[in-house]
Amino acid sequence: MSGFLGSPLQKINIEFLRSFYACAHFNSRKRAANYLGITDSSVSHHVAMVEEKLEVLLFSRLNSGYQLTPEGEVLFKSLAKVFHDLDSTHTKMLSLNSERRLKRINIYTTIPLGVHYLPQVIVEFQAVYPDTEVNLVSFSEMPEIRTDHIDVLISQFKPDYPNFQSIEVGQMTIFLYASPGYLEKKGARKQLKI
Repeated sequence: MSGFLGSPLQKINIEFLRSFYACAHFNSRKRAANYLGITDSSVSHHVAMVEEKLEVLLFSRLNSGYQLTPEGEVLFKSLAKVFHDLDSTHTKMLSLNSERRLKRINIYTTIPLGVHYLPQVIVEFQAVYPDTEVNLVSFSEMPEIRTDHIDVLISQFKPDYPNFQSIEVGQMTIFLYASPGYLEKKGARKQLKI
């Protein structure tokens, strides 16, 4: 024990720890950098600083990416708990004042919905809630629900995330088109099972 806030780990810049955690989570410096909004070299520098301060090697660098060392695994698991606890603490703090209006809402959806449908819905929402900023993120791959800051996810499929409540808000009609040349060669199908 090094006393109150005296251990080397307690003295490390939280941004350095976030970079390490993201790099370990994504198993990629580039994906970690993209997620954190910083450069690849910043992630490398942050991880190197954590390793230097703790005097341990946290990753084995491989051509295919990063692999945690046993020490890195211990730190990763510990930080997972810390970041989860911080998120829970923030949620509890916000719930203390239920009258406070939501200042920002992060909505994640697929590209077609995000481009063609939701912009008009957001305009209508902001007319009713002008003090709430809406951040719309469109994705082609399912985002990391456990790490991304998602308030609302609008998707055509129902992912299995026990911490999220899901409700069906509508049904989509899907049209299948075929070129005249294809129909001449293959013929028209009367039914299609999806």
